[in-house]
Amino acid sequence: MRALYLTLVMTGCATPLTALTAHRQVTTPLGPIIIRSAPSASHAGDPAIVAKALEAAGPKLSRWGPLDQAVDLYLMPTHADLESAVRRYGYDWLRAWAQYDDVLLQTPSTWTTDERDVAELLAHELTHCVMYQKAATARDWPKKGIPLWFREGMATFTAEQGYRWLTLEDLAHAYELGDDPIVQAEELYQSKSGAVYAAAHHAFTFLMRRYGAEGVERVLYGMSKGMQFDPAFKAGIGIETSQFTAEFRRYVVWRAFRGARRPAVTR
Repeated sequence: MRALYLTLVMTGCATPLTALTAHRQVTTPLGPIIIRSAPSASHAGDPAIVAKALEAAGPKLSRWGPLDQAVDLYLMPTHADLESAVRRYGYDWLRAWAQYDDVLLQTPSTWTTDERDVAELLAHELTHCVMYQKAATARDWPKKGIPLWFREGMATFTAEQGYRWLTLEDLAHAYELGDDPIVQAEELYQSKSGAVYAAAHHAFTFLMRRYGAEGVERVLYGMSKGMQFDPAFKAGIGIETSQFTAEFRRYVVWRAFRGARRPAVTR
């Protein structure tokens, strides 16, 4: 079993993961993904929905290269099961949680009837797995100090979820009201997730437009060679992380984006 499962069992936490005894392996361009689900008639169609969604998500994910290790994808029967497994409570909007080589996904049939929603979410979550695997090992990935804006920004950018979040104009208003969803991301994550995800998406898009995918890959490579995020960012991009986030804030607050209704996306 994977690290997440072992952690929960070793701490004595009751977990629904032990009931997910059915499994189905899917071969994807990223590598093998093992869908683990409950052998229950109530969610019998979900593994097939997820397998189809993985195929649809493949082209978006391929830009970052393959996984280094297979991923276990656990289908959590209910939202309460998902919150219990990840120990995050009161996050009604939460649908999935990703780590180094596992993804916990609330069974799609409990929250959507649109397969495109599932494909988009899986593109988002598997980007996390690819990022962690490119940047670190199974032992040290949580210790790299990767900020929320980079983690979520890379995922929302890859999944092309910009249409879901606040516009840059809305984000400028959030800054003017005193919130900083980049610097205060962890603090605002539960209560103002829309602003946090919007800031992450737009900041990562800004990073891609300025420095390209090669810059992002250099950051990940630096971490894979033992660096923490901040020095890897400096080595890969050429400026301090704090300089970049300040530059992005000025871009937003000064409305340097005006002239285009949405920021351009580098594909």
